[in-house]
Amino acid sequence: MKLHHLVLPVLLMPIFVAAITVTQPSIASTISVSSQPPKTKNIAQDTNSGNYHLSNGIKKFESGDFQGAIADYDRAISINPNTPMSYYYRAKAKSKVNDNQGAISDCDRAISLYPEYAQAYQTRGNAKSTLNDSQGAIADWQEAARLYIRQGDIAILNENINF
Repeated sequence: MKLHHLVLPVLLMPIFVAAITVTQPSIASTISVSSQPPKTKNIAQDTNSGNYHLSNGIKKFESGDFQGAIADYDRAISINPNTPMSYYYRAKAKSKVNDNQGAISDCDRAISLYPEYAQAYQTRGNAKSTLNDSQGAIADWQEAARLYIRQGDIAILNENINF
């Protein structure tokens, strides 16, 4: 029995991508002021936004299109390489297509950007277990459990322990 059967994978946490509105003030000359309302842009729908591709990747992942999800996460990362969630979700998708070494690398990057990322430790532990790195898997799962407890996410911890 593989060790990853002892810990159930974390369900995808819902991501709330708020419809952030960016306002561009109209340029007013000293002679006249524009009567047009300010232009607004919904970043969540902006195809040049990393959030747009991250959201699309999550939708594709949830529908089982793991390769499509990876492509969207790749685009999100190319737009903003400092978003740990993009690496984490790409790691989850890579695990689904049996690219466990790639999943470990993505979790490493997510953790380097956000050292308190409990889900990334758990996902990395699952990938290490699949690659028969029992000691590495246990260390990651222990760190994930420590972080879940410290962050008050006891419910998530309890959901992922199978006795």
